[in-house]
Amino acid sequence: MHNGAFTTLEEVMEFYNHGGGAGLGLDVPNQTLPPDPLNLTEREEGDIIAFLRALTDTAGLAGRPVRLPMIGGVADTGGRSVGGEY
Repeated sequence: MHNGAFTTLEEVMEFYNHGGGAGLGLDVPNQTLPPDPLNLTEREEGDIIAFLRALTDTAGLAGRPVRLPMIGGVADTGGRSVGGEY
């Protein structure tokens, strides 16, 4: 979760499914989430988690590219260098 309170999607889903902090009886200033539980089934929670994991793009984690992409036969550098800081 954005503040590091939970380390897994399952923990985050459980938190939201119970209505967030307010739904769990915690005083959470500025929480915009309604305190009402979502009442999701285990299957629905699992489906949402599977969907979120499907959105994870790991293509860029394989390593630094050997060359920049070519557009119209010219390397599209956009002023960048391979492995440079952006």
